[in-house]
Amino acid sequence: MMDADKQKELKQLSQYLEAKGFQEVRYYIKRKKRQYLNVRNQQIYSRDFGDETEYLAEGQKAGRRGYTYFNQPFNHAVIADRMNDCAKSSIIPWQERQYCQNGDLCDEPWEDPAEIKAVLEAAEKKAFAIKETAVVSECSYETVRETIYLLDHQENLLSDQTSYSCGRLRIVSKANGHIETGDCCIYGEKIRDLNIVEAAAKTAAMAAEGLGGIPVLSGEYPILLENRVAAEILEAFLPVFYAENLYDGMSVLSGKEGTSIGTAALQLMEQPLLPGGRCRRKVDDEGIPVQEKSLITDGIFTAKLYNSAAAVKESRKSSGNGFKSSAAADVETGVTNIVIRGGEDMTKSQEQLIKQMGEGLLVTGVDGVFAGVNHQTGDFSLIAKGLQIKPGKKTKPFREVTIAGNFIKLLQDIEGLGEEWAMTLPARQCVAAPDILMKKLTVSGL
Repeated sequence: MMDADKQKELKQLSQYLEAKGFQEVRYYIKRKKRQYLNVRNQQIYSRDFGDETEYLAEGQKAGRRGYTYFNQPFNHAVIADRMNDCAKSSIIPWQERQYCQNGDLCDEPWEDPAEIKAVLEAAEKKAFAIKETAVVSECSYETVRETIYLLDHQENLLSDQTSYSCGRLRIVSKANGHIETGDCCIYGEKIRDLNIVEAAAKTAAMAAEGLGGIPVLSGEYPILLENRVAAEILEAFLPVFYAENLYDGMSVLSGKEGTSIGTAALQLMEQPLLPGGRCRRKVDDEGIPVQEKSLITDGIFTAKLYNSAAAVKESRKSSGNGFKSSAAADVETGVTNIVIRGGEDMTKSQEQLIKQMGEGLLVTGVDGVFAGVNHQTGDFSLIAKGLQIKPGKKTKPFREVTIAGNFIKLLQDIEGLGEEWAMTLPARQCVAAPDILMKKLTVSGL
């Protein structure tokens, strides 16, 4: 729960603002705690232990919203002046909100840095066991805990919390004048849960496999998107499910609600309390409860995502998808944890999917995802690398080709899903995806 002294300070600030003519003063507070260690050459190369708190104060004056952002300490006069200037120029009407009091939050102690260092050192050694490994530029472990507090004018305090721990690897391989990089990001509750030593061996081997890649001939190829790539592409297309984009005709899914947009067994779900999910939340940043929902059910587009402002446009209720990247940011549409699933008969190991494909391309990395994606048309064009598959086996590496397709066609052409999942990087919205086997994509190479 929020510190009692801090609540007292905010109450005093509220009283000051009320004396200056503001009503229904409320606060959004975001506290972020972080522990980060990066090992290089068997030593701690960099570390960070952070604890930052951001505040948003807002209130209404003559029906208009006045707001400002600040850190500690609280300067009452400056805050009031900023809110007053904002209210004078604001065109945003005041939206009334009232929060429900909830229970205490936990604050677990940090893991032992000595134990983290020992595991990371073992992972770095494992990477260098692959002879082609030249540099391990990142071998890190990070734990982030975010707590939000929503405090209304009646002193109701709503709080929520999410946390994640992840290991990151970036390994550079060199041989015969060729250079290739392998990246990995894995999540778990504790450093011992991550199997980061095993991940280091796999990432180093993956980088070595990619050495000497050249473009393939242009044409249409069956494609197997590795889980990390699949998650990255799906995350780039999340805005097509945002109600404001559908309303404005800026989504390829505009007018398609209730119609088939994917293969018959396809499910795309938001799971706020997904075990192992990176963003486990009970309420969004507007105080609205978040609930499990199905965006795609058996291939049918079944749900849009609303924040409060988007919901007002359509006389709907928010779906609990109003989130802020920071206290200073506006509320936007966002998600907790998105997962893609299919029927049991679709789910296979990567080896089985490769055999099913026969000949094609295994895509292990893409560049230019956000620049190469068009939400309005659904088209995408991405620079890709990976391994050629012939016949039913991994063979030569390829690189510097462009893969192009359409988001709806991608969903409709899914022929199989993998068993192992990967999640997007911490700076992105959380999407968890397995390997995805597709009928074909257009490839531009030689």
